[in-house]
Amino acid sequence: MISKRGIDSSLFFMNKPDALIFDLSEVIIRGLVGIENEVAKKARIPSDDILKKFGGQNLEKLCRGNISEKEYLRKIITEYHWNITLTLLQNIIRKNFHHIIENMDRLLYILSEKNNLSLMSDHAREWIEYIFEQHEFLDCFTTKIFSYDTSFLKHEPESFTYIIQKYEINPEKCIFIDDNPANIRTAQKIGFRAIHFQSQAQLTQELTEQGIEL
Repeated sequence: MISKRGIDSSLFFMNKPDALIFDLSEVIIRGLVGIENEVAKKARIPSDDILKKFGGQNLEKLCRGNISEKEYLRKIITEYHWNITLTLLQNIIRKNFHHIIENMDRLLYILSEKNNLSLMSDHAREWIEYIFEQHEFLDCFTTKIFSYDTSFLKHEPESFTYIIQKYEINPEKCIFIDDNPANIRTAQKIGFRAIHFQSQAQLTQELTEQGIEL
């Protein structure tokens, strides 16, 4: 069948992926982005560079499962001398997790009807447990891979070779979707098809162009 663009549409479906592999934070729901104003307000500090203080080696240790959420947050509070309690900081972060990105829940429900969806996230165990309690739509993912289980982060090639071996997948037949360009580059070097997420509309368009049924 020839489309209006002069392309045989059957060729798209010959290349339909075996799985769509989604990042979680800032693609499906908010992660840490968005907490800065509330943290600044409660701790009575400038909002500039607050998010940077949540990054770095401590965040990597948290996501690898090497330290707990409480240890991670205490290190930040102590290092930067913030006048905020651990409990309040935890609550601000958890409240942020309630925000769904641009109706992505609806898109995932639609995609899950005809596609195999997987979730691959650099995250903290405590946060994932809370997130899954709040968002039932995340059950549409048949496979869930978290950094605290694998000890690998997505900017590391090992994170992708791990899932290739464990789930016996062909990376050329999968599409990896992430908002972080570094993660996209790593996935592509391993052989994955990839989409750099910028918005729900942009993602929908690129998935359609790659033959995904919506």
